[in-house]
Amino acid sequence: MNTTTKKELCNVIARLAPVMDSAIKKYERHPSVEHSLTVLLEEVEELKQEVFKKNRVPSRIAAEALDVAFTAVRMVADNGI
Repeated sequence: MNTTTKKELCNVIARLAPVMDSAIKKYERHPSVEHSLTVLLEEVEELKQEVFKKNRVPSRIAAEALDVAFTAVRMVADNGI
């Protein structure tokens, strides 16, 4: 079986840092878990749009996927869950 390596995953996690820096500067703490879920669903929709574009761009898909990942992490952090 071909599995993703820990090193590959760590490299992707490292790519979250600029996403985190930007989001912290632009947006306040999520006030509730419901708010967090709404934001997460919006990010997933943006990712979906990028994935299904006729002429999709891998870097745009990656950027949207990183936004989804960070939003999920923020959901946990901002709501103390």
